[in-house]
Amino acid sequence: MVPTKSGITFGLKPFQTPFDVAVIVPTIMRPSLLQAIRSVFAQDCPERIQILIGVDKQDADQRILQQLISECPDRMAITVLDLGYSTSVSSGGLSTNPFGGELRTDIELRRQ
Repeated sequence: MVPTKSGITFGLKPFQTPFDVAVIVPTIMRPSLLQAIRSVFAQDCPERIQILIGVDKQDADQRILQQLISECPDRMAITVLDLGYSTSVSSGGLSTNPFGGELRTDIELRRQ
């Protein structure tokens, strides 16, 4: 299954239990996303880690997400936020930020 809806969480359960660490990654789905998330997977801390991947635009095959979800360690969970469109003005949205658009701002505000 390839995630297609906004706000789907995969991996560690129960989700209601607070996570110890959050990693927020806004992306336009470049292949380098694999390396970035795998570097989080490689951390040796025992804490519960939530990885939030915010997709602003898909420049690559969404199978990258499926691959990462299948590799996700037991102590981690991946939440995918994909609005299905880009918020960047360069892709027809309203934000002047070409790399993540307003999605980057929205994710950062939710973190606080």
